[in-house]
Amino acid sequence: MTGWHFRRDALGREVGPYSWTIEACRIAALCEAIGESSEIHFDEEAARRAGYAGIVAPPTFAHVIDEETARQAREQGNPTVLDLIGADLRHIVHGSETYDLFAPMLSGDTVTIRHRIDGFELKKGGALDLARVTSRIGHPERGLLTTLSRIYIHVRPEGAA
Repeated sequence: MTGWHFRRDALGREVGPYSWTIEACRIAALCEAIGESSEIHFDEEAARRAGYAGIVAPPTFAHVIDEETARQAREQGNPTVLDLIGADLRHIVHGSETYDLFAPMLSGDTVTIRHRIDGFELKKGGALDLARVTSRIGHPERGLLTTLSRIYIHVRPEGAA
């Protein structure tokens, strides 16, 4: 594929691992932005009373980890997933995002994220090009915490074949 399509040679490629430490203030900022008000996301005592070892990040915090580690990759001169698939940000839209939770992400955790480019698919007679990416976030002692599965969509630019 050429032009506006995703790069098929990226299939099966992986990005990472990258590590990042979760901070309580970042959890609070996301929760405020999305309207999450549970005390376990803001107050360590409340989280401990609920049986957690620290402030609990909501599932969507995986996206924050993804963004922070993508920034880290760029600073180190390494390609991100979007670089590998040849994403043209002028023509990309968010298709879907799902989370599988295995254990909580907690403030103070240093987690590792790895991404894998799982597949591509054309839809709507080739007007849409989809890329499937899976990100796995793990902890060195507690194992896999969550997976983030996303679909990115390139929309064919007007006049492109």
